[in-house]
Amino acid sequence: MKFKTLLSVEEAKNIISELKFNVRVVELPVYEAVGKYSAEDVYAPIDLPPFPRSIRDGFAVRSQDIIEADERNPVTLKVKGVIEAGQVPDIEIRYGECLEIATGAVMPSGSDAVVMIEYTERKGDEVLIKRAVRNGENVMDRASDIAIGQRVIRKGERIDFTKVGVLSALGFESVKVSTLRIGVLSTGDELVEPGNEPSFGKIYDVNSNAIAAYLKSSGFDVVKYGIVGDDEEEMCNAVRKAVQECDAVITSGSTSMGQKDLLPRIVGQEGRIVFHGVKVKPGKPFLVAEISGKPFFGLPGFPVSALTILHEFVFPALLRAVNGRLNIKKMKGRLAKRYVGEGRHEFVPVFVVKDKIFPIEKGSGAITALSDACGYMEVKSGEEVLERGEEREVTLFKDYSYSLIAGGIDLFELVDADDIKMVPMPAARARAEFMKGALDVAVMLKDGNDLAYGVAGSRGGKGNKGKLGGWQNGYGLPEGDVSCSSHLQLYYLLKTGAIDGFYCLEPFARLFRLPFTELGRVGVEILSNEEGQYFAGKLRELLSSKEDVGSSNQSNEGNERK
Repeated sequence: MKFKTLLSVEEAKNIISELKFNVRVVELPVYEAVGKYSAEDVYAPIDLPPFPRSIRDGFAVRSQDIIEADERNPVTLKVKGVIEAGQVPDIEIRYGECLEIATGAVMPSGSDAVVMIEYTERKGDEVLIKRAVRNGENVMDRASDIAIGQRVIRKGERIDFTKVGVLSALGFESVKVSTLRIGVLSTGDELVEPGNEPSFGKIYDVNSNAIAAYLKSSGFDVVKYGIVGDDEEEMCNAVRKAVQECDAVITSGSTSMGQKDLLPRIVGQEGRIVFHGVKVKPGKPFLVAEISGKPFFGLPGFPVSALTILHEFVFPALLRAVNGRLNIKKMKGRLAKRYVGEGRHEFVPVFVVKDKIFPIEKGSGAITALSDACGYMEVKSGEEVLERGEEREVTLFKDYSYSLIAGGIDLFELVDADDIKMVPMPAARARAEFMKGALDVAVMLKDGNDLAYGVAGSRGGKGNKGKLGGWQNGYGLPEGDVSCSSHLQLYYLLKTGAIDGFYCLEPFARLFRLPFTELGRVGVEILSNEEGQYFAGKLRELLSSKEDVGSSNQSNEGNERK
């Protein structure tokens, strides 16, 4: 079967923008409103501060009385009393007088400044003032922060912890917010809830948790309906329940044209299909409908497809419904590698290192294609080949990009650096990518005597499992009975009992605090450009050190790397 009509991206977005939502307005305690969207403009009911107050511990004075005060010629003032925060002063300061005052206390009548206590010397009921102050110094005037009637929150503005502070300072106990109650469910007989043991051929449900987390972190109320199997009656009942209880429903899976893709038929019976199918990759079988007057979004089943469509098409519509402001963060960069597309509209996950863009081509079934990504690059229909070095724009959905990229043998994992993208790869490829400018640091093994290699964890022999682990790419060292892409993966297999030990470089045996049997030595070659020099230097220093690798840059608990 084929889709009857495929809409362009622009057509689909225009149609979605016209959907109507039943937005809920609820009043919440101020601290519970964090992350939600204000349902109205909020105005200050009082001045803040509501009175002139001291912002330092010291003495409230008339500034003209001490205009000539300094360390050598202090001015003596008579102390008329003490005013603490929360007290109302009933003393008027006159010529030659002052009042000891605490931070936050009301300024007494007649005073116009505060001398910090550090510049005074108390002598009985007098005080020596050793520094002049100007009118208003160390004083916060009434309404100097917020004036009565000033708008402090706009309608649709998202309330963060700073706004909670402002509302609390103005005396608000509660605030009205706009929200949507969104139902989320996944479809498919192949899915299993995390925490249960999947039989062969089954996979854990990614989408419902990821979608629910996305919506919840964006300030919406979420109801999870779990997994619905490929049974028409079960799916129909689940859709009806979600529509009845929620303001909008988002499903994943069962939207294509296969025999078990039941959702289009069920949705068509229960309501009205607005459109089904968009000329985009990933996400072609995207379905939008209305059931009982409520928007229904059927996302594709593959995680990358589902979450990309959610971010690009659905979330802007939800945000508009609550008058939220769409803050799209974009940046420009240049492709670090050639990208060959399919000629149709695409949203390609990418990670970004400074201004270099790296497409992630793992396929829409790989959840790490998004978890590894900083954002995505839009490729318009007809753009089949994008050459390395071409300038492109990236839509960011994370608040960071990487500062460096290192590739090659995973020795770089010895250095704890979250802002560096580390990609294990064969030496030949690492060298080639470095020469093309795609890597800032390349780490390779060569003939030499820099590091010992051997077996960690088994004292040189095979144990009960009869298996030793090794690197997937060999790197010129023994590959073992079980191959992995990194030392960390090998260590996990050892911890879980899948292998008795693994071939490794000696610094990793020290990092993991494992017994180590040396079999030989190898050289290490580290190439770096100007940006990568510092990181490469740290790595060289670490490799030359005989101290416990984990002591300076990794956290260990017993034998485990945290």
